Amino acid sequence: MKASSSPSSGKKSPPKGAGNPSLTPSAGAAGKAAKPTSGGASPSSALGASGKLGGGGSGAKSPAAGKDRSNSPASKSPTDKASAAATQQRRRLSVVSGTQGFEADGVVEHAVQEEAKSNLKVGRGGVVSKYASKSKVGVVPMNPNKVNQDSHFEIEQFANDPTQYFFCVMDGHGYQGREVSQLITRRLPNYLQSEPTLRTDPKAAIQKAFHKTNHELFRSSLDITFSGSTTISVFIRGATLYSASVGDSRAICGKFKGAYGRWSAQALSDDHKPDRPDEKKRIEDRDGRVESFRGSDGEPIGPPRVWLKDQDAPGLAMSRSMGDSVAASVGVTAEPEIKIFTLTSEDKFIVLASDGVWEFIDNEEVVKIVSPFHDKQDPQAACDALVKESNQRWRAEEEVIDDTTVIVVFLNAP
Repeated sequence: MKASSSPSSGKKSPPKGAGNPSLTPSAGAAGKAAKPTSGGASPSSALGASGKLGGGGSGAKSPAAGKDRSNSPASKSPTDKASAAATQQRRRLSVVSGTQGFEADGVVEHAVQEEAKSNLKVGRGGVVSKYASKSKVGVVPMNPNKVNQDSHFEIEQFANDPTQYFFCVMDGHGYQGREVSQLITRRLPNYLQSEPTLRTDPKAAIQKAFHKTNHELFRSSLDITFSGSTTISVFIRGATLYSASVGDSRAICGKFKGAYGRWSAQALSDDHKPDRPDEKKRIEDRDGRVESFRGSDGEPIGPPRVWLKDQDAPGLAMSRSMGDSVAASVGVTAEPEIKIFTLTSEDKFIVLASDGVWEFIDNEEVVKIVSPFHDKQDPQAACDALVKESNQRWRAEEEVIDDTTVIVVFLNAP
């Protein structure tokens, strides 16, 4: 696979498009989000006249996510120990705001029992031979009513072209993360297939579709003050692949090459972390700050996060996101980073996944897990194995398990 383009940039366009009958609409939510300003900045109405946060949350600190463990001295009081335990459970939270922690992600009023969802399909044209997906709700002990905030879709013969495929994984976060990811599922394909430039300039069409989808989020009834979603998509036309990413979900390609038959991984996207130099500069230029959550003794806990300059909110652990109106006010953007690749006979499969997979498994290891199932031409078993291994890694490292979603696409490129 050969890369042939640099990341994209551009201005937002207002949305206008019709629904896609091939996609089934799902849940919505109440609450009104303020309108975005030009360039995707969050609404000023999310902040009061004094610049303090309004009803969407408070500036009180809450434990944050991250790999570094914090040890509580035995001399601490029971209250301190309870707080430290909560910190341990929440330290991989995508967003920290107000007084809520990890338990706020995926909350519903009544318990919803969800089975792990999966499917297997055979490609009917182009370079895709088979593909499958699986999505499994995570586990949060303090939130027994947690629902799966991930969403995904796989569309073949996209826009009535048998050589076109559109695959996407979304990882929602916050109180309405599920509703945000589901709205993206419904609207992003519609906007893309209706873009007049899709045939002549797919990169520009993808960029506009992302902009319009995010604009619709801001205009919707969803409260996106502290709720949003990552998006990783792969659009294939013939032997050309366009990856578009917002956030820290990820796509890779499994390659098989060389006289000795060596497998390797090629990244199709880059994670958008707040401490990535270009991302950090944009946030600081918009009067945001990037730093880890600070514990009671001032020690950094977990990954770098995005905060308002003078308030400890929203604490978002990614630098790009769909939605997240408060974070958008300090430079968190829904601008997709688009890369273009030409598929060759060495490119054997693609994996798209939420960070339920990538948190503990790197790109090369994912290829190692999937490649035996490529030999058997069983992408569904590859999805099952990735989800199972990811969950086992979470159990070994954490008291929580993140929602986990995987799409595996087997290729037959010339």
